[in-house]
Amino acid sequence: MSRSIVACILPALVAIGGACADSITLATGDAPAMTIVIPVEADEQVERAANELQGYVAKLVAVELHLVTDEADLDAPAIFVGPCRQIQEADLLPADANLESYAIRVRDGNLMLVGREWHGTEFAVYSFLEHDLGIRWFVPGPLGEYIPEHEQGELTVEVTSRV
Repeated sequence: MSRSIVACILPALVAIGGACADSITLATGDAPAMTIVIPVEADEQVERAANELQGYVAKLVAVELHLVTDEADLDAPAIFVGPCRQIQEADLLPADANLESYAIRVRDGNLMLVGREWHGTEFAVYSFLEHDLGIRWFVPGPLGEYIPEHEQGELTVEVTSRV
């Protein structure tokens, strides 16, 4: 009997332990705490996704995160959108992954939003906005978007790395 209980509980504990969230602070004290970074030769779609992220964070907490290319010197944690030079091989998706696949990873206080191709990078940004920041879109345009009430000038979220 006790073996069957352990056999049932152990997989659940492993699943819970594997889904640990990391806390990241995007804004504090009415100032940006992270910088959005895109590749120096980013696709138009990756740049647009980074701008969307910047804009929705500003709508959510009235703080505009700085947006720079991956050539900039960084002195604070960053949100890397797309295949920036700072992203490690382990943060990228395998070459045989679906073109729309994406990964959201937290490493060393940095957030990586990266796709196999630009499609996936866009999906990573929108997944982060929806699942981690609570933003929703019901119909196109500003009237169809839902931005949750949030303390202005402060934004810390728990992010679970996912692929």
